[in-house]
Amino acid sequence: MMKKCLPAAALLVLLLLPAPPASAKENPFSELPADHWAYDALSSLAKDKLVTGPLVQRLQKSQTLTRYEMAELVARAMASADKADTADAARLTKLQTEFADELKTLGLRISSLEKRADNITFGGEVEYTAYRAMDEHSDDNSGRSNQLLFRLDPSITINDHWRASTHIDLITDWAMDFSTSSDLQLIVDRAWVTGSYGAMTYDLGKFPLYTDQGLVFDNMVSGARVTVGHKKFTGAFTAGRYSIGPDGRWSSVLGFAAGGSQLADSLSYDAAASFQGLSLYYAPTGRFNTALGFYRVTNRTGLSENYAGGLYKDTDADIWNIGIGGNLSDRLRFEAGYAWNTQGEISSTYKHAYNLGLFYGNADQHYAGSFTLYGAYRYIAQAAVLAPTYEGAAYGLRGWEIGGQYAIAPNILGTLRYFKGRQVMADEESERLSLTPDGSSIRVSILALHLEAFF
Repeated sequence: MMKKCLPAAALLVLLLLPAPPASAKENPFSELPADHWAYDALSSLAKDKLVTGPLVQRLQKSQTLTRYEMAELVARAMASADKADTADAARLTKLQTEFADELKTLGLRISSLEKRADNITFGGEVEYTAYRAMDEHSDDNSGRSNQLLFRLDPSITINDHWRASTHIDLITDWAMDFSTSSDLQLIVDRAWVTGSYGAMTYDLGKFPLYTDQGLVFDNMVSGARVTVGHKKFTGAFTAGRYSIGPDGRWSSVLGFAAGGSQLADSLSYDAAASFQGLSLYYAPTGRFNTALGFYRVTNRTGLSENYAGGLYKDTDADIWNIGIGGNLSDRLRFEAGYAWNTQGEISSTYKHAYNLGLFYGNADQHYAGSFTLYGAYRYIAQAAVLAPTYEGAAYGLRGWEIGGQYAIAPNILGTLRYFKGRQVMADEESERLSLTPDGSSIRVSILALHLEAFF
């Protein structure tokens, strides 16, 4: 737990300090932002048959590539430069300038031996998080954390179609001595393989699943996923298992029922629930996108018997999710999402959730001085979501969240979030779930700071 927390004013000053001069050299293994102009330029070269190969398939499915992978495509296009028309020649010249350092590293040699040597790539980050949660019934500031994370993301190319990935996290409390702390944790929470065949992509193993806007789910699923990709339409079906025990958000609803009676204890063990999900995304233009999702979780012991002290009375959670987002201008964008659970006998207050957000700016870790400011209202009811992504408006809370991101230097990003609101609680006496014995809804404020260095 965090022992000290920087004042909010100091954190704001830190984020708004002038950025140091940008480095002249980018990390070749960092992913190129999805809106970078190089994607369109290389897509045009691929359309004119100046460049081919498995990386082009990923490009055509609008997947992001690393700078090194982009340079490999540029090098291949250079080999066909004599076939380029005036427009393609201009694009190629611009691409050569953008990826000059990476091309120099490649040495314009892409032999099979060199490709094998590049089969293993590494990315990752070092992240410092200061988190403070306060409620009106607490006077000891106990809801704190002060965490340091080192993450390594190795990725291995198996062949032209398959790739293996994992995350290796080393986490510790900043206040503890590295040499003596038992708080030091080494976590490998995912490992999976990805296969690409034309418009189809397959994920097998324990992989990350992120639903639209992160409203319903941002966590790990063990199983399989099939994705069909198109420039305007993407569909994905996922089937497997998800933990709703101590490591899952659905392990409990904290607190007391009406009259001050303590709810039954949550699960004290990892309960794996059956999970199925269908996600559909449609982007008719470059500015707007829509999403529809359906997610089912099934576990008798975890849901009907233990969840919410037995008030839920159902073995399934069937959660629907709809969303829309888009760019109102080059710097202004919005998102709106809604989720609802059609199962369970618990009050409807706990069975729907929504997210409304407005964002200004385009923070990008690669470009020092870039920033994003945002404001959002979020209603994250307990039975409507599984593992939402938000760190401000947390699980079971409703209220306003404001924040921003600022690229302090190339590959160094600062994020500050502030939430103020209340616990989600129904009006009905028989189904009131509260954090306090007297059945009152509490006021909560949360402040979270992240400083991330990517490599």
